[in-house]
Amino acid sequence: MTGGTPFLVQSVSATRVAAEKPSPAHLIVGSAISLPSVLFESGQPGSSPLVTAAEARVVETTMWRIREQAAVESDTRAFSQLTSPGPALDGFINNCAFPGGQCVPETKPREINSLQVIVPVERSYPIYFLAEVQTTQSVTMNSGLNEWEPWMELQILTKASASASWKVSFDSGYDSATTGAVPPTLPFALQPVVDPGSSAGGDEDYNPSVTSVGPTPASKFLPLLAAYWQSYKDTGHAPANTVFVRDGETTGEGADLAQNRQGAIYAGTRQTYKFQSDPSAGSWLFAVSGGYAMECGFVLDDATNTAVSGYMNQNSDESNYGPPLPPGEYRQITTAAVHETCVYVVQGGLDAAGNDIDTANVSGSGFVGVPGAPKSTPLSDLETQYGVLAGELVQDQNVLYSCQGAATTCEKTFAGVSEQQFANFADQLEELPSSTSAAGDVTSSTTGDIASLIRTTTELTGLYGKISGGTQTSNTFELISSDSTVLAKQYAQLVAALS
Repeated sequence: MTGGTPFLVQSVSATRVAAEKPSPAHLIVGSAISLPSVLFESGQPGSSPLVTAAEARVVETTMWRIREQAAVESDTRAFSQLTSPGPALDGFINNCAFPGGQCVPETKPREINSLQVIVPVERSYPIYFLAEVQTTQSVTMNSGLNEWEPWMELQILTKASASASWKVSFDSGYDSATTGAVPPTLPFALQPVVDPGSSAGGDEDYNPSVTSVGPTPASKFLPLLAAYWQSYKDTGHAPANTVFVRDGETTGEGADLAQNRQGAIYAGTRQTYKFQSDPSAGSWLFAVSGGYAMECGFVLDDATNTAVSGYMNQNSDESNYGPPLPPGEYRQITTAAVHETCVYVVQGGLDAAGNDIDTANVSGSGFVGVPGAPKSTPLSDLETQYGVLAGELVQDQNVLYSCQGAATTCEKTFAGVSEQQFANFADQLEELPSSTSAAGDVTSSTTGDIASLIRTTTELTGLYGKISGGTQTSNTFELISSDSTVLAKQYAQLVAALS
């Protein structure tokens, strides 16, 4: 080895100057830093492991302090020096542009409360190790509020060659199922290995090779997880005969994904999703209890929004859809997110740990211009809003009528969805007179047509509200059918007036 510094690395020598905040126009800001020598340390290929557990702890502690400091200062240049290029870094840097150019909510570096390193026996480059860091994290609670909770950070550090610096290539984590409790460490396998090159002449605990066969080869872990999440988008539930056990990181994450299903229409756009593993971004193998495998890597999540009619606007500061999508209007926008996660063998199948999500890229097609150019007309806006309403209600009403009188909970569920759709449409109609006035094509007749459509929409909102609240009468469904016919005629009349 090239020597080492004591484990208690309290600070690093790096000159920092006040820098501009990241923005869509300038994502990389700050000054390059001089990396401390410890971030270059490792051995030469030979009989001894290239990095020991003791040395890995020094590397991780040093890396943690510098990288946390760069994050709280929104120094994206320094952060990029410490992180491997790829979709995870791209996502983090893009996120730094909003809100206000602040990369993370913390104002000072998070502390390492405890640290465990998982180091395979490696005698040739490239090399890697995993660090489990017990710290804190801003967590969104069921109330929707953010609170600081104990957090287990999972970082994988890699080194490409003897002369290269260590970089963070994977960064994810998880909290505890019990609010406020310290998350448990993962069940990694550790065993002593004699290091003939150790000056102390002793043994160190290393992560051994995988020796046991799980329910499927480790190379399939991440593709299976991608297919598992895809199933929730496509069907609302897990695949049949899945190898994944049920818990927060599997069925819990799946339930969240199922809230916005494949092909759903929201805010004037139809949404489609595609999940797939991305081995090109890197993957790393470890052994857990019993000699079984854990594979850590990346799952890509492409979410595509296609305008029902009209266009989607990326505003001038790129805050509508995020960088790097240029300002303008688009027919279709795809957001490419990356999930950093680990899949490992447990009793009964496979489980997942960590699911850090970053938006790695945003792209668009059907570009028609930049903000300030003519936008979609009030007519196209109205058609988009009505298209959203009609598209959702075709499905909702079919289910609602099929379960009429047979299952009260079924009626309430789908009536509640329809009630919200009509309420949203009514809100959008309230804004239509001002938009038509601004366009110079409003007339007294048009205003009356809008008012009539709002009244009918409000009546339908109330009727569906009666069903969702369990207060419907014998003629509620008849009234809904009658008002829906009136709504269609009023809509056609308003479209003709605006055409």
